[in-house]
Amino acid sequence: MLSLAPKTMRGFSILELMMVSVILAILASMAVLTYMEYTDRAKITEALIHLGQVRSEASVFYQSMGHFPNQLSELGVNAIHTKYIQSVSLHQPSGNQSLQIRAYLDPVRFFRIDAQSNGIMLSSAPSASDGSLQWRCQSTSIQGIKAHILPGHCRP
Repeated sequence: MLSLAPKTMRGFSILELMMVSVILAILASMAVLTYMEYTDRAKITEALIHLGQVRSEASVFYQSMGHFPNQLSELGVNAIHTKYIQSVSLHQPSGNQSLQIRAYLDPVRFFRIDAQSNGIMLSSAPSASDGSLQWRCQSTSIQGIKAHILPGHCRP
């Protein structure tokens, strides 16, 4: 005699497994992109820590000497070369009236930074009213590093 009762389903159908795998793939791709941006942001923050040390020395130099230094050696700072920084240099775009401390990043070590926008810069000029220094952070190129990768105080 034939039974007309429905059979109980065991396991998953192929369609259900495919849907789950697609959802997992989408979530994984989002996680990888977020991780890449997070690691780039951490690397840029490390570069800013090194620039902060040079900034402190440059501020002390300016307060005691009345002008900005021309070279890192005047600050007693050796050449800075780390895993993520190729070099650090000083630039004075308007004579001794302002100073830019530039860190040139190694684009090979970053996921989301190309070779044309490979730098981050701290720049300062003395205030006309009280002579204090106000430092600001920015990317060194016109294309720039994407704003969401820069730390909050460096974003335009």
